[in-house]
Parts: sequence; C-alpha cells; structure tokens
Amino acid sequence: KQKTAYEISLGLVGSEMCIRDRTCAAPRTMDATTMADVVEAESLDGVLMVNVVHISSRAATLGMFAGSAKALRKGGLVFVYGPFKVGGEFRSEGDARFDASLRLKDPENFGLVDLEWMDEQARSVGLTPASVDGMKSPVEMPANNLTLVYAK
Repeated sequence: KQKTAYEISLGLVGSEMCIRDRTCAAPRTMDATTMADVVEAESLDGVLMVNVVHISSRAATLGMFAGSAKALRKGGLVFVYGPFKVGGEFRSEGDARFDASLRLKDPENFGLVDLEWMDEQARSVGLTPASVDGMKSPVEMPANNLTLVYAK
C-alpha cells in the first residue's frame, strides 16, 4: 500500500524521531543518524521535519537527509520547518537569545544552523532546493521560522 502522509512526533528528544503514515497502527521510532539503514528505498512521497534540526546533533540532520534521499521516490519532497540563520546571521534578536539558550544545554549539538549549510547537506545526497505552488524555498513562516523545501 502506498504511503502518502507523514508526521514526525515532536515528543521525542535529540536524534530519535517517529514517523507515522495512514497505513500504520503505531509510529515507528528510529535513530535519525541511521535512518538510511532502516527506510525502504523509494517508498515515500514526502518527509516532514518540524522543529528538529536546532535540537538535534548535526549527525542526526545528516542522517535525516540521507534517509530521506533514499526513501523518496523521484520528485518526492522534504519539508524542514524551524528557525535558521541566514548567511551566518540571526534573523532576529529573539533567534539569537533562543540559540544562546539552546547552546547552554548542549553547545556541541544544539543551536540554529545556517540555511546555506542545510542546502549544502541536502545537495550532498542528491536533494535540491525546490518550489512548491509557486513558493520558492526558503518559505517565510511566522515567528521568524522558515520552511525549507528540497526535491529528489
């Protein structure tokens, strides 16, 4: 049965995430750093990552991109929502304060990352910034957040 709708549970911490589709009775939990090892190739139309990157290790982000690239069918999309820096700069004073508070908890892994770093990592696994319904990535969202869109 084709999998079409996905959500990531925000109740998990760090590099663990949960994916649920309409055909599953319960979500699957996996370590995002090894996502590519457990996902079925070309089995998904889309992947959604919400408020994950800034509270996960960089290895988890790389794993999510690698797993997404493997799991997506041609033309599939990855949506990444959250706060990001652009050109090494915070988009607001609130973002700078938020980043500082995250880095107090885990200075090596937590904190806002650069949009350009995200684009570079996506490209490294064959995902490219994309447009959806005329909106070009990155898409401005409320509270200084962005939605990044990548296509396979």
